[in-house]
Amino acid sequence: MQLETIALDASPSSSVVSAPAAALAPNPANAQPVQIGTTETYSDNILGPVGFTLSNLRIAAKNKKPAYAVQTPYIIGSEEQFSISVDIEFNKSPLSVLLMCLKTRMVIDFAFEGYGKDAVETHLKATGLTQKGEFKYTLTYTSNAAAAGLTSGLYSIAAISTIGPVENECSSCVFGHGYLDRLLVQVYPSNEECGI
Repeated sequence: MQLETIALDASPSSSVVSAPAAALAPNPANAQPVQIGTTETYSDNILGPVGFTLSNLRIAAKNKKPAYAVQTPYIIGSEEQFSISVDIEFNKSPLSVLLMCLKTRMVIDFAFEGYGKDAVETHLKATGLTQKGEFKYTLTYTSNAAAAGLTSGLYSIAAISTIGPVENECSSCVFGHGYLDRLLVQVYPSNEECGI
């Protein structure tokens, strides 16, 4: 963790202690913890192995009435639309090539664990199907906080994946699981905003 030093003007001629304006501006890039995760697949044969990685768990929000020119995407109003996403990338083994072509089901459970007296625990789901020749995917859930059931509070978010089965008459079992943890976001009632 990097600490920032703020120079204060405490000279005898000064009646007010001041800090540089840049030091007071929020820095959204430093608002999130390091993300950790792993995955596991069950195929290691002549056509395999099949593998995938999860990365870049992120949230994006846009307030119609931003309180500050550099608005953080990690604090959102209850009526504010947000999108939460994660990237999935498969290896390019012969079996992976086949599974992409067979339209394998990808499911991401975005698990929200709430902190604070009004915060809840909820799960939001994003799904998709693999496509022939494509090995990189982004699964996204979009809503506003109220419609998603998120009440006021701080939330820790993890992405939990289930890969498989395929969506055709050759349907097979689930062949992979994984997780990516964590992202922080705060939700507040939209009607608390000042009429700026």
